[in-house]
Formats: sequence, C-alpha cells, structure tokens
Amino acid sequence: MSFEILYDRNCLEKDIHRLDKPTLKRIKSTIEERLSIAPTDFGKPLRYTGENLWSLRVGDWRIIYKITENQIWILKIGHRREVYNFLLTK
Repeated sequence: MSFEILYDRNCLEKDIHRLDKPTLKRIKSTIEERLSIAPTDFGKPLRYTGENLWSLRVGDWRIIYKITENQIWILKIGHRREVYNFLLTK
C-alpha cells in the first residue's frame, strides 16, 4: 500500500530551509523509500502524546509524522537534540 506524503506548512516554511543540501537529499530519499511504503515498519511511535505521532531516525535528524488513512503528514524535521521540543508547544 502506498501512502501520499504531505507536509505541514510550518515544516515547509521553517524546517526544510534550514537543512543543507546533502542532509535534505538524504531525508527526502528516506521519506520516499520508507515512509511512503511502510511508515509503521520503519518509524517508532511517540508515546504520551495523545495523538498518532511517529518518529523516524535519519542519522542525527528526526522526522515527526502523523499517519492518517492513506496519508502521511510530515509535521517536523529537526536535529534530535531539539525536534521533540515542538511537542511541548503543540
């Protein structure tokens, strides 16, 4: 089953523009190769969020995403040190 990949507006405006080209290329290929095919096989569920949020590791970077019926919403892309802080402000 193939999933449609959608990006949250804040992710597009803030997160993606901060990444250098090699990192962005690596993250995009991981999203296309793994998340679009089997998001629950490669990701890890985030506990205690009260939502259906998942995290995918790409080196020191994390992709926070939400799975709906046939869609995957990319909510946040950031360094592992700071990416989870956005959950506190949500």
